Amino acid sequence: MNTQKISIRYISLIALAILGMNGQYLPAFSEQVASPGDESSSNNSRIDELFNVALAKLKQNRPDEARDLLMQASKLAPTSAGIHCNLGLAYMQMANLDQAIDEFEVALKYLPTMTEAMVDLAECYRLQDKLDKSIEWYQKYLELRPDDMSVRQTLATVTAQSKQPVSDKFGPDYLREAIAGEMNRWPKDKSTITVFFDRNTKVPGVRPEFIGILRDCLTEWSHALGGTITFAESTLERNADLVCRWVYQPRQGRDDLLLNERGNASLTAYRGQISHATIKLLTAPSLVGGDVSAEIIRKTCLHEIGHALGIAGHSPNNNDVMFYLVESPTVQSHLTERDMETIRKLYSLDGR
Repeated sequence: MNTQKISIRYISLIALAILGMNGQYLPAFSEQVASPGDESSSNNSRIDELFNVALAKLKQNRPDEARDLLMQASKLAPTSAGIHCNLGLAYMQMANLDQAIDEFEVALKYLPTMTEAMVDLAECYRLQDKLDKSIEWYQKYLELRPDDMSVRQTLATVTAQSKQPVSDKFGPDYLREAIAGEMNRWPKDKSTITVFFDRNTKVPGVRPEFIGILRDCLTEWSHALGGTITFAESTLERNADLVCRWVYQPRQGRDDLLLNERGNASLTAYRGQISHATIKLLTAPSLVGGDVSAEIIRKTCLHEIGHALGIAGHSPNNNDVMFYLVESPTVQSHLTERDMETIRKLYSLDGR
């Protein structure tokens, strides 16, 4: 009998400063103060200074500092839609969605046609699982920008998501989504997975601590499985079961990362048995002039290793590592109890 191996590819999505493809949210920053002009001319330079420095802080993943600067700016220009919009984004990065919603609504109060605030508000409601409200705001955006096909695709994704049955997002696990119609696991007699770490320091954005983060993430998944699977480093890529690569360019061939993806995992499996996996991790910043934080790298590593272990789908709970938006501020930077229970149940099912 001819044996045929199946190649499987999983993708995790990221957040950028624009809207992109594949139905994910990409937060929209206001690049201008967009004030109605009620502030005095003597304050204009100070407002601009606070606003621009805060915008840079947001792009550097420093929302606390951005918030403080924007609050100062807001006192000088209380009716500035741009300030309130970016203040909402600061609260989003801090995982304070209720406060973020308040700020986006204030921005829209002062500038009802502000599409950036509409997009961000739509995603806040999506993260809160208030999909009807999310759909409503995406529709309002499209009334003003009907030719924006990327937002149309995002709306279609959210609409489809609202119709899909999901497991209890507060239940003990998300095994239903993890299997996602296909169950692939490392063989029972494969207790040690050999790993090759890409040490190409010429890849832009790679920092020395990234390898340590990756090692820690492998150990965390191993502990979740009670040590039944461990990871050992291989110095030769050809001898490795799992290959971990850093990628900076958004596209390096048909199967590589797109700009709007944070990472991916490709598996080779036959009859539910994984024989090899490759994960690719993006080191490029989400924003021009921004930085990739160690926390985002850690979240991405945990997420992609989860896929490499056989978790096919995504958790519906926005706290879990395997939530579909890796860079969501609500996603934890460590495995949750639901993540751990899901992988344990996946590997305890019959047929392995």
